[in-house]
Amino acid sequence: MLQHSNDAPSMVAVRPYSGPVQVGPDSVPDAIPDQMPDQMPDQMPATSVQARCRAVNLAPHRNNVGSTPATDTRGGAFNIWGNSFPAEELPAPGQFVVDQVAYDFPPTGRGTADNVRAAGQFIEVPSGRYDWLYVLGAAERRVEDELAFHFADGSVDFEQLRLSDFWAAPGWFGETQVRATRSMHYPFHVQAGVPAMLWSQRVPVTRRAALAAVRLPRNPAVHLFAATLVLSGGEGR
Repeated sequence: MLQHSNDAPSMVAVRPYSGPVQVGPDSVPDAIPDQMPDQMPDQMPATSVQARCRAVNLAPHRNNVGSTPATDTRGGAFNIWGNSFPAEELPAPGQFVVDQVAYDFPPTGRGTADNVRAAGQFIEVPSGRYDWLYVLGAAERRVEDELAFHFADGSVDFEQLRLSDFWAAPGWFGETQVRATRSMHYPFHVQAGVPAMLWSQRVPVTRRAALAAVRLPRNPAVHLFAATLVLSGGEGR
């Protein structure tokens, strides 16, 4: 079930608003554009929590080019207009910590698929009992849709996945804002002052049983760069 809010910000013009997004010299740390720190001050690792994190392997399912280098923006395809994230402002490949949750961020800006555009993919996960599924991504306009948790005993639970807009808009669902870039990439130019948004969101795993897989919704507006499961308390194995 694909749901888009009709009152989402226009994909053609961005109007000023008061919100958490800042555009300009103070919008990101001074290390940009040369290098974005992998961990912001409020994203420092907590060893005890990271020990409970299990990265979900999205590599076999990546099917979309969501980031491009400023020198070649033509290959981007995050949305139907060919916009993309500036790769120079995204996290470096490898471990990236947000809200004490460790993500495995993919390589970006190489012209190859770096995110999963949701098309009903069945994604096997490390078996275990979990409290949360965390995702790092964004939507083409804000999106609410169902994903399915498949458990080892054959049971299936459905939960809501809610992701805010990739396009220069404040968070709608209370997620953590991970990036508000200084520019947006278009197929033939770089548009300064129009931020692309990256979010960290979570989905509860309420059943007390071993999780085996996650099925994404069939919704091309949902894009995931990384996903991590957090083990239930006392299961830090």
